[in-house]
Amino acid sequence: MAVPRGSKIRNSRMRAASILVAIVFAGGLQAQTPRPASAVKERVIQAGDFIGLHHPYLGCTFGGNEHIPIAENGTILLPIIGEVKAVGVTPSQLVQDIESKLSQYLIHPEVKLTVVDESGKPLR
Repeated sequence: MAVPRGSKIRNSRMRAASILVAIVFAGGLQAQTPRPASAVKERVIQAGDFIGLHHPYLGCTFGGNEHIPIAENGTILLPIIGEVKAVGVTPSQLVQDIESKLSQYLIHPEVKLTVVDESGKPLR
């Protein structure tokens, strides 16, 4: 049975169909949206790891070594700021902690950090 044009039943069916299409279309777009980088789980630093730490403005590697070993107590020892807890945190958290401590001494405290094994191979 055909519903006459302009009737309330036809209008409500059209609205319902439009809403359904919008929901399906929006769900399809959402499924295709890539996950933000922050959603990727970051590796936690462990005992036995080594830290490569570089300050781009000073052009130096902290600690005078290519890679800084993590001490038995789970910390790394850095010039100026002293011991910093490294085990049990992510590289991003460690960078934030180091930059926070360096900001007391430097205008640009940004550091680049890599976690490596004893041979120097980056760990992910």
